[in-house]
Amino acid sequence: MITKEHLTQSGLQQIISIKSAINWGNSELLMNTFSNIKPIERPPYIISEVPLNPHWVSGFCEGDSSFSIYLRPNTNEVQVSFIIYLNEREEPLLIKIQSFFYGFY
Repeated sequence: MITKEHLTQSGLQQIISIKSAINWGNSELLMNTFSNIKPIERPPYIISEVPLNPHWVSGFCEGDSSFSIYLRPNTNEVQVSFIIYLNEREEPLLIKIQSFFYGFY
């Protein structure tokens, strides 16, 4: 950004290449418009064996999850759900977070 390289054709191509490896990748329109762009290779997602820090879990869940409570009016039955929104490639992290919460049951 400082050198204004992002304003050049090669800079734009580099940005699109990086974007293609993030989350859902490039849209079909973007891929058709820049068909010569090769996506960068995303590094493998490796989960550490170190136990999760409760403060990290709290901050992570605050940004990427939701908690809801539903009360059925006729039966007064309470339903609760806790959902974390991640990409399927981050399943090992979800499993580790799940085991973190089961450890506190």
